[in-house]
Amino acid sequence: MKDTPHYRIVEKIGEGGMGVVYKALDTRLNREVAIKVLRIDPAKKLSAAKVKEIRARFYKEAQAAARLNHPNIVSIFQVSHSGGQPYIVMEYLKGKSLLEKMEETRSQEEVVKLAMQICDALEYAHSQGVIHRDIKPDNIVITEDGRVKITDFGIARIEDAEIALTRAGVLLGSPAYCAPEQLRDFSNVDGRADLFSLGVILYQWLTGRLPFEGNAAPEVITKILTQEPLPPRSLNPEISPSLEALILRALAKEPEERIASAREFKAELERVLALMKDSSATGLATTADLELPRPQRSFGKWLPGLAAAGVVVALLSYGAITLKGELGLLNQAVLLKGSNMARMLEVVGIEDSSPEKLSILQGYLAAMGNEPDIVFLEVTHGDRTVGKFSDQRRMLQEGDILVKGFPLRMKDGGEAMLLIGFSKAGYNQKMDKLRSTLLAGGGAAVAALGGQFFLLRRKRARR
Repeated sequence: MKDTPHYRIVEKIGEGGMGVVYKALDTRLNREVAIKVLRIDPAKKLSAAKVKEIRARFYKEAQAAARLNHPNIVSIFQVSHSGGQPYIVMEYLKGKSLLEKMEETRSQEEVVKLAMQICDALEYAHSQGVIHRDIKPDNIVITEDGRVKITDFGIARIEDAEIALTRAGVLLGSPAYCAPEQLRDFSNVDGRADLFSLGVILYQWLTGRLPFEGNAAPEVITKILTQEPLPPRSLNPEISPSLEALILRALAKEPEERIASAREFKAELERVLALMKDSSATGLATTADLELPRPQRSFGKWLPGLAAAGVVVALLSYGAITLKGELGLLNQAVLLKGSNMARMLEVVGIEDSSPEKLSILQGYLAAMGNEPDIVFLEVTHGDRTVGKFSDQRRMLQEGDILVKGFPLRMKDGGEAMLLIGFSKAGYNQKMDKLRSTLLAGGGAAVAALGGQFFLLRRKRARR
């Protein structure tokens, strides 16, 4: 970028998917500023109409973000263009990114206090109808005086507009901080998506790991959509139990199960902080052991009934498996697992067969292929196979595979199908183990029941 009226470019300080950031000097006010310039990748070969649409969205969203006036949100001074190239002039921040800060400290108290500032910024922005959509450590700066500053408000939505036009971009970047609903439909999210991202940040900050990790974006997306993260305390036992519960609540798959607002999130953080301080104070106090009366146990009285119930459940379960047959139970499992996979693949869609789209689809299928019961997966569109993943070695070994098809809902209205090959042999082995477990459990219950009756009879005989 060349010097613009009233701004003298000093150096380039950052670069992202949608723009380049420069440090500059405002010669009128003699202050340092940051200038973010919109950059549209020419390799994408967008039409003039689409480029015009992106620029219009840039102005609209940047102007909306410029109206935000909050101490924890970077200030925007001007939205303009030079030589047809749109740019934003904003506050120049001296400090460290949150990613750098994470490497310095994981003091729970400091983490909670900084997270409360993030909540203040999100609460204000959401009240103004602005959703960030890209809350991550790279977009948060901790200034030299310890103040949190969130950058790029509104810019993520501009990137979404460009993504909607290229139809693949949402999966090309790192999705590690995205909420599940944002991965399904990035245009239809509310403030709770930003709260999910904050939950990811807290998890990463306190454990040193992301809650959803993978070797490629499709694998990460699959985990975000389908898997629960490891409890933070399993990675860092020093984390407060109340803070762990709050983080896991923020990472709930469904928005309705999450914290409802940034204001509520901050209130919960304040409560966690108070509990930490109380716990610390209690730990320093002298306590005395209390002698409590031991309750009389009446478990023996209920043991015969419990054992009898265990025998009945074990025998009924064994009978259900035997009568229905492994294939019938396998069909039920296939329907549940296959339907879930079909819903995940609808995130990608296959309206075209561009190299990027096929690469993403292949990555999805490879990630799904980690399921131990699955031998191959295939996506067909019309009479074409557009994506396939198979374990050739296992297919040769198995010999007997149950194949099921699941329809995919395509945006262009075309018919598509997900074919899944399930291992009968592998599932039969599971059924054998389950049958053995039920028989062993039933036998143990019968032995326990007989022993209890024997003890009761001896007790009565003594009387």
